[in-house]
Amino acid sequence: MPPAGDDRKLRVVTLVDRLGTGGAERLAIQTTTRLDPERFDRTLVASRDFGVAVSKQHVANALAELRAAGVRVIGLKRTSARQVWAWWPLYRLLRSERVDVLHSHKFGSNLWGTIIARLARVPVIVAHEHTWSYQGQPLRKLADRWVIARGASVLVAVSREDQRRMVEVEHIRPRDTLFVPNGIPTPPAASGADVRAELGGTGRISVHAGETLDASIPGTGTITYLGSPHDVTQRVTGTGAVVGG
Repeated sequence: MPPAGDDRKLRVVTLVDRLGTGGAERLAIQTTTRLDPERFDRTLVASRDFGVAVSKQHVANALAELRAAGVRVIGLKRTSARQVWAWWPLYRLLRSERVDVLHSHKFGSNLWGTIIARLARVPVIVAHEHTWSYQGQPLRKLADRWVIARGASVLVAVSREDQRRMVEVEHIRPRDTLFVPNGIPTPPAASGADVRAELGGTGRISVHAGETLDASIPGTGTITYLGSPHDVTQRVTGTGAVVGG
């Protein structure tokens, strides 16, 4: 952090695997663009090559949004997990620019970001987990517990259930975790022709992939399935049972 009397902006670097429309990527972009530019020097680093994205149009849209907000964007151009040397520019950036905060999203970026930021002596490291099954994958659990949770300043969970699993399943110390709910934009006001105006009520429920949920929802709701390869949002009307899997 800047020493006392240093009035320079806080230097924040956001680290993601790739740019796109996934929930984690959208949250990372929105969090970065909404930081006050008068107080923060903002950079977003994407470790993967932009050219290998599922949708190049989505990447173009994300780049345009970030640049319009005055956020510097850096691509590390990794095309394989084995390209360890491709992380060198991130270390150089963190070290040479005396970055104050590294905020990483999802497991790969959390793991590499924590290691590199520690080596670069970044004062604050925020590792943001965006949910997974917490089943199997013993090496991932060990990395979460001994590298990410111990090396980062805090490991963020997006739900109370995820935070519970971090502690009870991965055996991470409770003091190393923090629950921060994802923000949900307020839906637009219903028009006279909107079915919600007739049925009265709007709901939104987050369901982890592989789990089931039975919900009675008055009116119209938005069901978001989290943790799947691609987030899926489903509109429902009326009252009924919802099963996510």
